[in-house]
Amino acid sequence: MKFAQPFAHNRGRSAYTYGQDAKEWLMSAELTKLGPETVPIDGHSISSGVVIGQMPLTFLYVVNREGDYVNPEQTLPGFDGSPAKSAAMTWYGRGLTFNKTSGYNLLAASAAHMGVDVEGTPMAPFKKERNAAMYAEVVEILASAIADAWGKDEA
Repeated sequence: MKFAQPFAHNRGRSAYTYGQDAKEWLMSAELTKLGPETVPIDGHSISSGVVIGQMPLTFLYVVNREGDYVNPEQTLPGFDGSPAKSAAMTWYGRGLTFNKTSGYNLLAASAAHMGVDVEGTPMAPFKKERNAAMYAEVVEILASAIADAWGKDEA
């Protein structure tokens, strides 16, 4: 795949087309360990050839020739408060959108899961304890974002 429009479902023709001018490279990363097998085969591959077994929840990363991340539509925050480096978190290719609260709650839960201390970051007010309630909140946030992206369409 040479290009992607993860937000075409809600932005229509105004959605950004990643990879549109051959100066951007795309990679889809599953929410698992990134190993050598995830390196794209060529400069525009979105996957390393594992499309048949690809997980439904993925991150789309796009880098331009200068090595900068391209993410003009990203609504998920990064640890420093700026948009996340990924271009989109997707469910079966459709970009998921988050408001500020749900985005920070999702990121804070990820930090708690990995044992990352969020004190002194914009996420400090959203700090989570690693427990079952935190995971239930993650499921609720993702389910809501998936419902917004897919509506009554089938994945």
